[in-house]
Order: sequence, then structure tokens, then C-alpha cells
Amino acid sequence: MRSNEHEQPQNAGLLNTQEAARYLDISPRTLWAITDDGDLPAIWCRNAKRYALKDLDAYIEHRRQASRLRTRGV
Repeated sequence: MRSNEHEQPQNAGLLNTQEAARYLDISPRTLWAITDDGDLPAIWCRNAKRYALKDLDAYIEHRRQASRLRTRGV
């Protein structure tokens, strides 16, 4: 592997609740609330929620765009 490449997680881009909360820099409780509100999809694997990296990135981008609209007064 080249030094500038990131190592891919062995779980094919799925993060558990702790990892996803850390990725978004929020608490697991806030993550659960966001998920329960339907703002962020989760995948159930047996009895645990998993979060796709692409969904976390999409959530971040959505929040970024919403923030820009609020600051412009739209």
C-alpha cells in the first residue's frame, strides 16, 4: 500500500455506534436521536446498528449545506 492511501476498514465501510459517533464528533446518544428521527439511516446487523461511511459523509454534507442556507438567510 502506498503511504498516501488510507487503510479501508475490514467491515466494508460499516461503523458501529461508537465509531460513527466519534466520526461525527457527537455522543452516541445524539447519534441514536438523529437515527430515530430518520435523518441518518442505520443498518441492523443482528442486534446492533451499523452506519455506512457514505451515509455519514452524506449527512455531514447535508448539514453543511443547510448551515450555508441559514447563514445566507434563505
